[in-house]
Order: sequence, then C-alpha cells, then structure tokens
Amino acid sequence: MAECRICGRKSPIENANFCYYCGASLREQGESAVGYMTMPETSEMRYSEALRAEQTAGQPADEVAISKWKWFGLLCLLLIPPYGWLILVIWSIVTAANPNNVPQKREMAKGILLFIVFTVVIAILIVVYLETHPDFLAQYEEMYRNMTGA
Repeated sequence: MAECRICGRKSPIENANFCYYCGASLREQGESAVGYMTMPETSEMRYSEALRAEQTAGQPADEVAISKWKWFGLLCLLLIPPYGWLILVIWSIVTAANPNNVPQKREMAKGILLFIVFTVVIAILIVVYLETHPDFLAQYEEMYRNMTGA
C-alpha cells in the first residue's frame, strides 16, 4: 500500500494511482501502473496538490484544514434565514450586470429581479389601500363571520 506524499495516509486500495482520501497522485511523474490508464499531470492538478499540502502542513493526518473562506461560508449559511432575500437580490444584480456570464444566467437573474420588484410594488399597493380604507378589514371579518356562522 502506497503512502500519500500530500496527506500522509496509506491508501486502502493496492496499486492505486490516486490517494483515496485527498485525490493526490500516488505515482511519480513518469511512473505508471500496469493494467491502469494514467492521466498526464496537469498544472491544475499540481496547483491543487500544492494547495492541499499548504493547507495540511503541520497538521495531523486525521485533521482537515478549514480555510477562512469555509468559515465565511458557514457564517453566511447562519445568516440566510434573516437576510436570504438580500443575498438573492445582490446575487441577481451582480449576475445580471456581469457581461461575462452566460446569457441564460443573466436572463434568469433579470427574471428574479423583476419578480422581486413586482412583489414589492404589490405589497406597497396593498399597504396603501389598507391605509386609505381602514374599514376594509372590518368588513372582510364581518363577511367571514357571516359565511362561517361564527
């Protein structure tokens, strides 16, 4: 069983090309396993291995590094219930305004913004109507009581 040079764990699979735990290559650059197809190592793979090595440097093999962005993401998840609508609005504005996004993604963001604008306008109209007709709710309640016999 090969030991991973990135996370330091031993692979439970014999003759594996990649680490079972972190996905790092277990073979040297020119080495390949008999009976297996190997992928050439790309610069992206080398970058991810270097990033994993940087994150796990000085930590025991059983501990997983949590970056500041993961902590920030967890904090954002806690804030979704009270501020989820605000996150949706900000995401929609940024997505709709970004010319590098796919046209379908921009159209979806514009649709979400349009829905939010219509919802806010309708809510404002309802509040204005209720302010100008204070007896409306009393009439509605009376009509409901007559229908139910309460």
